Amino acid sequence: MQKTVPNAGPGPLPGDPFFAPLIRSLYKGVLILNGGYTRESAERVVSEGLADAVAFGRFYISNPDLPERFRLNAPLTEADTSTYYTSGPRGYIDYPSLGEQRTAESA
Repeated sequence: MQKTVPNAGPGPLPGDPFFAPLIRSLYKGVLILNGGYTRESAERVVSEGLADAVAFGRFYISNPDLPERFRLNAPLTEADTSTYYTSGPRGYIDYPSLGEQRTAESA
C-alpha cells in the first residue's frame, strides 16, 4: 500500500528513500522534480543540489497563490479530490486566495 501526504500525492515522505540523489548522479542537466513534495522537502532537495527546481501541481489547484502562501508560511487549503477529473470549473478555479479567505474570515 502506497503512503501519501494529505493533498500532496504519492511522492517522498519524511524518512522514506526517494530517487533525487540517484537521478542527480545520472543526469547533470537542469532537473525539475515533482510528485508529493512539500515546501520543506522541495527546499531541501534544491538546497542540497539534488534538483534545480520542484514543480507543484495539486497544491496549485487549491492554492492559486501558492508562492505567496509559501512566502508567508500560511496554511494551505485542502483540495476537494472528489472534484478531480469532473466537468466544469468546480474544484479547479473556485478556490479562494489567501486574501479572499482572510477577508471572508474577518467579515
